Amino acid sequence: MSGGTPLRRPYIRPGAVLILAIGCCAAWNAAITAASAQQTEARLTNMIPQEEVVVQEVGLEATAPVTYSLRIYKDGERIKLKGVMSSQEDYKTVMGLLKASFPAADLNDRLKVKESAPDANVKVGGLSFALKLLGYLECGQAVVDNNGLSLEGFASTAVVLTDVRKLIDNNKPTGVPLKKIRISPPEKSWSASVLPDGTLKFAGVVPSKSGKRSIAEETKRIFPSYAIDDNTVVNKHVPKRWSRIAMKSLRLLTVLNQGTVELTGDTIHLRGIAPNELALKTINAMAADFPTGFAVKSEVTAPASSTKDSLMPAIAGPAVHPDLAEIPAPIGAAILRR
Repeated sequence: MSGGTPLRRPYIRPGAVLILAIGCCAAWNAAITAASAQQTEARLTNMIPQEEVVVQEVGLEATAPVTYSLRIYKDGERIKLKGVMSSQEDYKTVMGLLKASFPAADLNDRLKVKESAPDANVKVGGLSFALKLLGYLECGQAVVDNNGLSLEGFASTAVVLTDVRKLIDNNKPTGVPLKKIRISPPEKSWSASVLPDGTLKFAGVVPSKSGKRSIAEETKRIFPSYAIDDNTVVNKHVPKRWSRIAMKSLRLLTVLNQGTVELTGDTIHLRGIAPNELALKTINAMAADFPTGFAVKSEVTAPASSTKDSLMPAIAGPAVHPDLAEIPAPIGAAILRR
């Protein structure tokens, strides 16, 4: 620049530019990662519903005289039908839809046909919708008549409650009022499974959030190297001692290579593969330590092994007391009570 002091560009070290660029990229990636984690967590939360599904339409029209009434009970693979159909043709329609929906069901048919009743065709859409919902239930009942649909029961698993909500929102039958739909998380069942890939998977119900945390903490203590896949949900109708018995049941898995322990009512079912006969003796001793009123049903198998092999534990867990070696091994499946 003529007639003055020449201007100088400020000197910036190349390393500083690189550090600045890396810092900006890191901050941007961190923001993206955090947002992605929040979205993933939200999706996972939605996949594992915590509350029951309740639907009850308001403003229904006045109840018309009942021309047909069908009550469907489902308990596992057993189906019971009760009610009155207004024609033989409607009866055949009901049986056809039912057998198509539950081909392997143990059916107890107590439906009656009264030709003298007022003639009204069964609403196939309402019946089909009821059968679809029952397919998601472990146990429950549905009532279908010319005034609408009512249904209540317990889902087979917690995860299917999401599918139930989608079905109700997107496929509700036209012209069939939903008088009351109530589907709860699984009833009084909790299970834990040791998988070959080093995962410990939980399913079923727990009595409270604090009970769920207690089981998780106990799991991390007993199985510190295992990945945990927890799909349990809260069911306030489950007794509080459920969590304590679940944690005690969890210890049974420490002597298995792989297997499942399931708590249903007052019975603990144990299935799986043990590394040796000493593990069967350990199960026998641990089963005797459950509170009075609880039974342990063991269906664990173990290969015949040498004395040297039987001294090798399968999974890191509570130390086996020396006295366990004196306990006779159970033969086959046995029900072990205190």
